[in-house]
Parts: sequence; C-alpha cells; structure tokens
Amino acid sequence: MLRPGGAISWFNIKEGGTTGFEPGLVEPGVQYVYDLEVDEKAVLRPAEDGIEWLRLLSVDEVMSALRRREFKPSCACVMIDFFVRHGIITAENEGDFADIVSRLHRSLALPTTFPKSK
Repeated sequence: MLRPGGAISWFNIKEGGTTGFEPGLVEPGVQYVYDLEVDEKAVLRPAEDGIEWLRLLSVDEVMSALRRREFKPSCACVMIDFFVRHGIITAENEGDFADIVSRLHRSLALPTTFPKSK
C-alpha cells in the first residue's frame, strides 16, 4: 500500500565548468515522498533512463551507501527523510538531528516550478 510521506526540499550546487573557475549552477527542488512496502521477491525495473542500478537494500546498506555518497543529493535527502520519519535517525543517535530535519524542510527562496502560462 502506498502511503504519503510528506515533502522534502533540497538545495544542490552543481560543479562549475571544465576549468573549475566557473560558478556552479544552483538547483533547488521539492520532492513529494511516498512509502511503499516492497516484498523481497519483487522484481524491480527502472522507470526512466540513466538509473545505474536498482535493487532492494537493507537499512545498513543504505546507510553505508549514503556515507559513500552513492546517491544523488535529492535521492539521499529522500532516504534520510525516511530514516527520520521511521525513527532510525533520532535526536538520541544523531547530534545534528535538528539541523538535518530543518534542512530537509527548508523554505526555498528560489522558484521550484515554472510559472504557469497565461
């Protein structure tokens, strides 16, 4: 069953050009998140091109992959938000808990959608 998990906001600064002296691009975003329990026998298939791998991971495997920075920033935020909402990351086991939660739900001063045409 699909369950709404709220929304997160993120802010990424992409690397600059080829010389390293060009400024990076600012990329704000909002993602609506959902929880879906998946049976371990489920066959997973990417829904779009560009996905390098797709497989079920345990909590420990996701934590390790996060530490190795194997997820795109926006995807890492979704994983961290899941851990917060399900009590895996808490104020008791993470010293930066309040900062993490506030950064996952920050107000973005930049537009995150294109204006509607008239």
